[in-house]
Amino acid sequence: MRDIRIPEDQWLEFCESFTRQHRGWLTDMQLIDTRSVEAGMPPEHKPVALFPGVRPLQELREDHSNSLAELMVTLGEGADETSYLIEDAIALYSRMQGDARRGVRIDSGNGTTTLIEISDPADPSNPAD
Repeated sequence: MRDIRIPEDQWLEFCESFTRQHRGWLTDMQLIDTRSVEAGMPPEHKPVALFPGVRPLQELREDHSNSLAELMVTLGEGADETSYLIEDAIALYSRMQGDARRGVRIDSGNGTTTLIEISDPADPSNPAD
């Protein structure tokens, strides 16, 4: 898997395109504390699932608050719909496996990384590796 960095002036367009292409795809989200990795030490925390199981993607949206970039991810349907705000986003990546987009990586200024993995709609029981 390789990560392709999206220039910040293209985040809005990327988020809109990602939402159009992947709305309804089953999605898994994990949070990783990357501060220890950047310091050359093993990670203190293993990835933490932000939501149990997988949920359909509703939207990935870019915004700004007090000159800081924010990204909002909305998953689930109906009463199960939940939004997750990623504040102080400093980098956005498209996660690719071959020619297929497999998800998104968002790095925050607070030293965390949010991984959004999407399932192939032809086989929604298997989240992207």
